Amino acid sequence: MSKKIEKDMKVGRVYRLAVVVGSLVLLVAFTLLIMGTLNSEEAEAQTGGKGECTLKTLYGLYSFEARGAVKDGDAVRTYVEAGNQFFDGEGNIADVFSASVDGEPIASQEAFTSTYFLDPNCTGGNVAPVGDVFIEFHIFTNQDGSTFSYGEGFSGRGMRR
Repeated sequence: MSKKIEKDMKVGRVYRLAVVVGSLVLLVAFTLLIMGTLNSEEAEAQTGGKGECTLKTLYGLYSFEARGAVKDGDAVRTYVEAGNQFFDGEGNIADVFSASVDGEPIASQEAFTSTYFLDPNCTGGNVAPVGDVFIEFHIFTNQDGSTFSYGEGFSGRGMRR
């Protein structure tokens, strides 16, 4: 085979490889563009189209954990809880949680309902029954509602599943 034919074949293979790689790069870029557009549209719907949070920002099932201390008379005791919360996007939450104080269980997969509110600046509160009283916990979320943090005497974090 002549050197010119070998060179032409090599150039042809390189050209075909460049076309395939270029096509893959364009496909990946197009896919990322579409995904970014869809995520932007979803975030816009969750924030009311204004870059602000609404009740709909928190929607879906979130797993959470919280740690802190509770005062019992003069004693300060360690508090730990974990569970799942379903935010309905309308201000209601269905909770299931387990908790302990100083390593002793005080709740095991207990279910209850609570309510929440969310201000445009993505801060709000969760009003939950604790015994015979209702306590408001502060909520802080991001604009897409994928995570939230909360606290009132202890701190916790939740993530959408």
